[in-house]
Amino acid sequence: MEEETTMLQIKDALVSLDVVERFFLCDLDKCLGECCIEGDAGAPITEEEMATLLEQPSGAEPKSVRDKAMLELLYATGIKVSELIELNLSDVNSQIGIIHMRHSRKERIVPLYPAAVKALTNYMINVRPAIVMDEDSDNLFTN
Repeated sequence: MEEETTMLQIKDALVSLDVVERFFLCDLDKCLGECCIEGDAGAPITEEEMATLLEQPSGAEPKSVRDKAMLELLYATGIKVSELIELNLSDVNSQIGIIHMRHSRKERIVPLYPAAVKALTNYMINVRPAIVMDEDSDNLFTN
């Protein structure tokens, strides 16, 4: 249920973009038993559409910075949303640009490209400390 809540919040924040609906939200709608765009689920998107998607969360508002970091990580790594929300602070090494994925019984090291490292570092230093409710929480992304 926690995963659905987080994904719904992402959907609400970005629902105006057709590209987001095609690229990102269709899996959410399948999980909820709905169809987001009939006949278009999983359609590939263009480089221009991807650039538009990555530019959407702009500004210095905490949620915009958080959303930018989340989208950059999803794009940079190809991880699933369920893997994204399971990430902990201890899984991130921004100095060398990697995340340590621990999902189910599998573990892997995933490299990040510079824009993802920049967005993630900005979030971790400037935003996360201000929005985290439980100071003892190791969750990377919080609401």
